Amino acid sequence: TEWTPNPQNSLIFSASGGFFDRKMSDSTGYLMDFIFYNQLDKYYRKTSNDGSNFSYDLSLNYKRLYDKKDKEFNTNLLFSSFKGNDDNYYFTEPIIDTINFERFGKENNKNNYLNNNLTFELSYANPLNFGKIELGAKANIRTIDLEYKYFTFDPKTNQWISTVSDNIFNYNENIIAGYAIFSSKLKNFGYQIGLRLEGTLTKAEQKELSQVYKNNYLNLFPTIHLNYQLTNANTLFFSYTRRINRPQSMVLNPYEDRSDPQNISKGNPNLKPEFTNSFEISNLTYFGRNSLNLTLFYRYTTDIISRITTLDTSGYFSMTTYENLNKSKNIGFEAMLNQNLFEWWKLNINFSYFYLDVNGIPTYGIPARNSKSWNIKLNSVFSPTKDIDIQLNISYDSPVVTTGGGGMYWRFFQMGSVGQMEGVFTANLAFKIDVLNDRGTINFRIMDIFKSIKYDLTSNGSNFISKIYRTRESRIAFLGFQYKINEYKRPKTKRPEDMPEMDFE
Repeated sequence: TEWTPNPQNSLIFSASGGFFDRKMSDSTGYLMDFIFYNQLDKYYRKTSNDGSNFSYDLSLNYKRLYDKKDKEFNTNLLFSSFKGNDDNYYFTEPIIDTINFERFGKENNKNNYLNNNLTFELSYANPLNFGKIELGAKANIRTIDLEYKYFTFDPKTNQWISTVSDNIFNYNENIIAGYAIFSSKLKNFGYQIGLRLEGTLTKAEQKELSQVYKNNYLNLFPTIHLNYQLTNANTLFFSYTRRINRPQSMVLNPYEDRSDPQNISKGNPNLKPEFTNSFEISNLTYFGRNSLNLTLFYRYTTDIISRITTLDTSGYFSMTTYENLNKSKNIGFEAMLNQNLFEWWKLNINFSYFYLDVNGIPTYGIPARNSKSWNIKLNSVFSPTKDIDIQLNISYDSPVVTTGGGGMYWRFFQMGSVGQMEGVFTANLAFKIDVLNDRGTINFRIMDIFKSIKYDLTSNGSNFISKIYRTRESRIAFLGFQYKINEYKRPKTKRPEDMPEMDFE
């Protein structure tokens, strides 16, 4: 709903929500070769998951325009909520069991989760005779409530029995930030200088363990953007940014997760955020309707949230947790080509080559690693008619060193630290058709057409070598329909390039 009493003022309210149900299953094979004990253990672990969630978003935006061009004031209030539950069943079956672990059988864990997020932001922009000044502030209040219950099946009584205490974890995160930016241009030379001050207050409470952890910190984020226009079609750029990557709630919970009894894991509530300093030099060239962007970059990351895996004294069970123990340097080159081959065919090709150097962690027997890696991405959009778009996306990532935490590796691997990830290839296809006089849209897409996504990771610790190979049902089709009941253009709140979005989970 939009209310515009006059051309200078507008107020917009919007609401959206959705339901989601899912059923998933997978089977994982384990082969544990205990060299020191001359023993072999092989078993399968089958998992089924039933889950559902409900989410909604409410937003209120006020925008004030002034007679002076580009002078404006914006304020946004956004509340989002995500609530759901999962019901997970595990069945572990021995194939070769020379160790006689008492872990085989059926298990069940049920979890409920609630994630509420309230964001309020202000921004003000005012062009001056000698440049432009921008001021802003943003506050984010987040609460996350997680509850897990664990059960095992007793074949003697034919009942599910609660074997361990419940895992109840609450996490509160409040982030308040303010920024100031000044930009100007002198003939062919332009610059933008900014500074953001950000304060974070967090509280993690593990109720079953009766433990409360607080972590408060204040950080400055300076940024610089420079550009020099060589010709009308060729511009040089330089930038420096400092970014923050906060630990997610899943790696902060100190409760031991024993859903897989042989691979136990727990979070670390004392984790600090990662910080990355980035330097980039690039050249952007236009030729007709096409463009080529060449970039050199250097990124230095400290306090990497490293995944640490150790074996117990018997060598039969692993324990995984997280520590701020690592640093990495990333130096590379990137080329991006945008081509309009025809009116109906647009092509984007992105290629990058980089050297990644990750420090070792001698305390845990993790050696330093480095790799020279590359990736290529191709995105092609065909528009045979004005109402139909066909998009093909192909990408390949070469083998690369992993930093032991963060990114997708948390999601797919329960065991592993700094290591080597093998290459991954994938291709996706999507169709979009506008119908009903452009008020309706039919979307259809297929993920991983050739079912080629496979994850192969090798890592090691002080007394083990881990090789993990995983594949999943990645070829998935999606069909959707969208209808615009009351279409309006939502006002855009400008976020300067030198004010990176706060990395809210």
